[in-house]
Amino acid sequence: MSKKLDYSLMLLTRKTKNVDKNGKKLGEEFDTTDKVKIPSLQDITKLKEGERRKSCTDFALCNYSSQGQALTENNKPASNYWLSTPCSEDSVYFIDEIGELNKGNPTVTNYGNGIVPSITISLQDFKSLQSTEAFESKKTSSGKIKHYLKLGEYPKTKVSDTLQKVLEEKYNKGNLKEGLTCTGKLFETNGNASFLKDFIPRQNPEFEYNGKRYVRTIANNFFNENIKFSDNTLLPKTGTVVWIEVEPVTFEVVNWNRLPRSVNPKGKKYGADGIVTLNTEEIILTGLPMNTARDKNNMLWQNSLIRCFLNSAKSEELDGNPHFISNRAWDFTKRGFLYQALNLTREPTRTYVIPKSQMAIPNYAFNGCVGIEKLVVESRFGMRVGKEAFDGCNFNYAYTIEDRPSLYLTKEPPKEEVNNLIELKKFKKIFKDFDYGIFFTIFVFDDLVKLVDILNKDKLTLPFAFVNRLIECDMLYTFLDCDLRFLKSEDNVDLTKNEKYDSITMEEKIDYYKFMLALGCFSKEKIKDKNGKETSALLAQKATSVFSQILKSNLLKVGDFHAIFDSLPFNLKPNQEFLKFIAQIGEKKNFSNLELLINLNRLHPGMFVKVMSNFDKVKTYRTTLNENGVPIKLSWEDALKRFYYSEKYYGVTNQTQDIAEVFSSKGLSQKVYEMGVELRKKAEKNEVPKHILDKPIKEKSILESIEEVKNQTENILMDSKILIDNLYSKQFTYEMLSKYDPRNAIMGLYASCCGTITSSFYGKDIAKASLIAKDVQNLVVRDSSGEIIAKGTLYVNKDEGYAVFNDFEINQKYREYETDAGRYNTATPAQKQKEHERDLIFDAFMRGIKAFVKEWDISHPDRPINIVNVGMGYNRLKAQCEKFKKASLNLSVPTEYSFKDAAEHQRILYDRKEELKKAEKQK
Repeated sequence: MSKKLDYSLMLLTRKTKNVDKNGKKLGEEFDTTDKVKIPSLQDITKLKEGERRKSCTDFALCNYSSQGQALTENNKPASNYWLSTPCSEDSVYFIDEIGELNKGNPTVTNYGNGIVPSITISLQDFKSLQSTEAFESKKTSSGKIKHYLKLGEYPKTKVSDTLQKVLEEKYNKGNLKEGLTCTGKLFETNGNASFLKDFIPRQNPEFEYNGKRYVRTIANNFFNENIKFSDNTLLPKTGTVVWIEVEPVTFEVVNWNRLPRSVNPKGKKYGADGIVTLNTEEIILTGLPMNTARDKNNMLWQNSLIRCFLNSAKSEELDGNPHFISNRAWDFTKRGFLYQALNLTREPTRTYVIPKSQMAIPNYAFNGCVGIEKLVVESRFGMRVGKEAFDGCNFNYAYTIEDRPSLYLTKEPPKEEVNNLIELKKFKKIFKDFDYGIFFTIFVFDDLVKLVDILNKDKLTLPFAFVNRLIECDMLYTFLDCDLRFLKSEDNVDLTKNEKYDSITMEEKIDYYKFMLALGCFSKEKIKDKNGKETSALLAQKATSVFSQILKSNLLKVGDFHAIFDSLPFNLKPNQEFLKFIAQIGEKKNFSNLELLINLNRLHPGMFVKVMSNFDKVKTYRTTLNENGVPIKLSWEDALKRFYYSEKYYGVTNQTQDIAEVFSSKGLSQKVYEMGVELRKKAEKNEVPKHILDKPIKEKSILESIEEVKNQTENILMDSKILIDNLYSKQFTYEMLSKYDPRNAIMGLYASCCGTITSSFYGKDIAKASLIAKDVQNLVVRDSSGEIIAKGTLYVNKDEGYAVFNDFEINQKYREYETDAGRYNTATPAQKQKEHERDLIFDAFMRGIKAFVKEWDISHPDRPINIVNVGMGYNRLKAQCEKFKKASLNLSVPTEYSFKDAAEHQRILYDRKEELKKAEKQK
């Protein structure tokens, strides 16, 4: 490890003559002075491709980097890295993976490129270091001798798998075991998970073990490709912990041949350089955009986020033309590269302040930061908090101070007078998946403390996500009046500790508890007898007993809750009659009515929620008149169907009749109908066309195809195999659904996903975009009867020439035998048949994609679609998509469309270059 020196004091300040987008020198007022910079276009002009290539350190690979096939002079795969020279009003030059100069793409907001810091020191300082172990010379793969200087420290090399296991075990979720200590030092990277987006800081904490130092980082395999570390192991999936050794930074002496003989024995006798220029041997960090906006000011080095980060400075204190300042102020004082890498005397970070200008805390932001003893959030209200943002942190107190908007999380009790002091020991015990982020969503703590006391008394736990939703819906106060004693049912089964709980997503956990809430498992109401009089029995006791038996019956599996109850109102009042209805035991000793309702819900998505929400009205449909006017009683099945199809809405007009018909067939409420109408009005106001193209794209159904075949010639009919194959494939047909089709708003009910305007999650944004965004449209697949059974929501970027599907979703009836999102058992003949049906559904999607691309290219010959990707997040056709190549670059989608399943992992379904190659081979 390097000596504890402040090497930043050794660096010389260099003046940079900046140029505009055309390479023309700007006036002196644009000159900048920096201690740390990155290479410019001029710096690399005389270098050959092989000499330009730079590999990434293992730490850089963990943070949004990619790799190419070409090797560097140190025999490692090369990656992209930024230059400081602009090439347009929103683009900057960079060196690509094969060493070529690239311009025009990506834009300044791209953070897939790496950074090669460049510094200078005096000849005198260099001489003092040249005789130490910090200086070394080594031969490259091409036989050249190069010279290097090691200064400071920075995370660099992934540890062995054996050491990785040892360190993570000693870390033990933040409860450090003997031998591992937290130094309190942090290395900052970008925590933003949206490509072509902003910078949000994420901290990587340092630990010491056996005399060496290591950083615990969270991998971000943004490009989802086979990226290899220096030990030839693969970069793991996003969210995986990786331990990286902190080592001295290796700088290459760039101007070795121009140095005097006093330094270089074979150096210059005359005209030698008076300073030593050093560039890092490798790309040592990635994930930083050049800037966070696209305009004529932000392509300038003087306004660069990278410049500010590398120099550990405030952007307002950096020089440059004040008339061309950036639209975003940055402050990396006592942060950033210069401070963290080169000042080895820096103090540990024990107090961290999140400024009020930062409105989001990204995923894993402070994951593992056990050395932070005090976290101050200057303005917590409206703050968005990412997953596992504070995992491993160990704060014991949360509080506010009167007349201050800040939130304080501390290890030690406050010494000053505070408001709302909370001891967090109970919280961590009571709330499953507890996250300090819960304190960013509430204004007062009193009710939350009361809930903790109640749960603690009954020795119960609740998921953090469910409690957070109670707070968001302003229901925490009323929930405090609930009866929680019966969550441990009569056979002592704790319903809050379901054995499959850890295997389901957070959305599924919320829907699991939401159903319990609506069923009455927490209610203090008393059971009413047949005359409507209250008995001594509590509804909570009856409801929890029924719920426990339902789980045992396996009719409702834990993984089914999200698909069925996503649109269930969170504040639905329990209905005792509905509870009696589903608790009815049939002849086969099963829950006959519950089974009936679940089966009907598969055929009529949304029926369960509709019936549960309106059960008093549902009951009235059992009694009716026959054709002779005689009163008769319908079966529950017939009554449920009649109710489901008969619901109408107030305010229906000729213009909204289609919405009413579609929504009522799904049993949706008046409120949801009004939401659909409002979106229709917005689309009309914004003159959104019915199709991204000016024409519909729809495949003929199997019946239409058979009718067409009748009129075909005998020559065509002779090839019966082709004919049969074509007809067979059309069990499922594609259609680019008109954006004015009401089904767009509730597509999740057809595809059994959260893509509805009623969704509690990001599905509502996707549904809205399919209605009102001009560049988003649903590609759907219909079965042989014409019913929509699958969908993919498509975003088209006509300027960049690409398209992205968020994912592919399919109806629940094609998801039997599902073991995980997009994974299925295929051992039995029945299971293989279902997989075959999913193959046919996927084939229909692919036919639709090719048809769309073909029509698009005809309509836009100057801007064809070059590539079509699909996200793999909750993709229900994962196995089919995985047969296609991984995308080396995830195509971006505007944030407001919430294509989160396509945010990190994409597959290439269509590549124009590859299609042209295939066509050429066929010739």
